[in-house]
Amino acid sequence: MNRFRAATVVAFALSAALAAAAAAAQQPQEEVSPALQAAVEEAKARLKLTPEQEAQLKVLRQERNEALKAIRDRHAGDRSRRARRAMFREAEPVIENYQARVRTILDESQYAEWEKMRAEARDRLKERYKEGSLPE
Repeated sequence: MNRFRAATVVAFALSAALAAAAAAAQQPQEEVSPALQAAVEEAKARLKLTPEQEAQLKVLRQERNEALKAIRDRHAGDRSRRARRAMFREAEPVIENYQARVRTILDESQYAEWEKMRAEARDRLKERYKEGSLPE
């Protein structure tokens, strides 16, 4: 897999995982898996978000999740390599826009921690990819 495609796959998978986490975080507490709730709480704690930042990020996540869901829905049912590449190409600007907008909300130390969290998530996804267990 070339470097660009690998980065796009990882970015899309990361966004899908974050979208699932964000969706789960919006459900009533009893419906959220303990692991997912722990991940959301860890992110809040590690970034030390203010209530205002948390609200701003929630809006960004919702917009991003809706855009990514629309992309996934357009390509639902087509498992061809061409369709998956098209889906990744469509998702890339959505993800890049989200990252740029997050950058404007977080301060320098929070953004540095955000980047560490993203690197950790990429590493986990790479391991899952090697094991053949990437999310659908």
